[in-house]
Amino acid sequence: MRTGQLIEGVGLIFRRSSWVIFGITLSSIFLFLPVETASHPEYAIQTNQPCEGCHIDPGGGGILNSTGEAFRTRGHRWPIPTARAYIWQRCLQLTVGWLHLAAAVAWLGAILFIHLILSPRTVEGGIPTKEIVYSWACIIILVSTGIYLSIAKLNSLAELTSTTFGEILLVKSSLFLLMLCSASLVTFVINPRLKRYKGGQPLQPVQKIFTLEELETFAGKEGKGIYVAVWGRVYDLSQSRLWKTGAHMQRHEAGKELGEALVQSPHGEKPLEKFPIIGVLTSITGAAPGPGNFPYQKLFLVLAYSNLLLALSIVFCVALWRW
Repeated sequence: MRTGQLIEGVGLIFRRSSWVIFGITLSSIFLFLPVETASHPEYAIQTNQPCEGCHIDPGGGGILNSTGEAFRTRGHRWPIPTARAYIWQRCLQLTVGWLHLAAAVAWLGAILFIHLILSPRTVEGGIPTKEIVYSWACIIILVSTGIYLSIAKLNSLAELTSTTFGEILLVKSSLFLLMLCSASLVTFVINPRLKRYKGGQPLQPVQKIFTLEELETFAGKEGKGIYVAVWGRVYDLSQSRLWKTGAHMQRHEAGKELGEALVQSPHGEKPLEKFPIIGVLTSITGAAPGPGNFPYQKLFLVLAYSNLLLALSIVFCVALWRW
């Protein structure tokens, strides 16, 4: 019994191994076959060489000669770099390319997580500083590594419009510039206003809803308080020494909605952060403005989802490169 089982086991191993040996042999045959490749007119333009300079067939296409093989394996650079120089170039490009992909994955992962797992509304009160630093670190790495990789890949600016790689790179770079403009707008314009709107802290419980007529009665007269509204939020400025007369610098009057006026002010809304929010101002339709009605929050949501579409479009460009 034991002998029969042993023979059967050896036979099973041989049958399985034979497929492995067959696969290795077949791969080796294809590995050492001469390389055939289609001719690329843009390479002839780039090198200013005739077709027979890289192909055995003078008409172009087919099997490469030694020059064509070196041109193909050394990054399609002309003049063809020496083997040692090419190895160093490849190591550097590999390192920079890895950094580029790592930063892209990190940034895209954060974008997808916020949009698909959480929601952009979770940061309507202002983006945390840590997330801003994280995003801009990824952007700086992407810009610096992307410039190097583009220079290493392209031999001239003309290739941006004369080759498929260059055309896709041009589209991809344009999409990235749109994302960069959007990130700058959010970081330096929208985010500070979102934080001021929230006062840097969770809003205090709303005690009262004011109409515009009611708000106008709180102008520091007849013993009443000094209230102003900014983007629908009503602040109590009764304790401010700069509003004792019911007006500030003879320009802003209490009892008014001052959101638009403060946009033009040199100090903006920041001085109001230390004063309590005591209520909200109803809109013309009579509805109290909620968080989603704050104009910068709406703009932030539009830019957030636009960035998601731009990021997915860039991924599609990379797919066109590879497949």
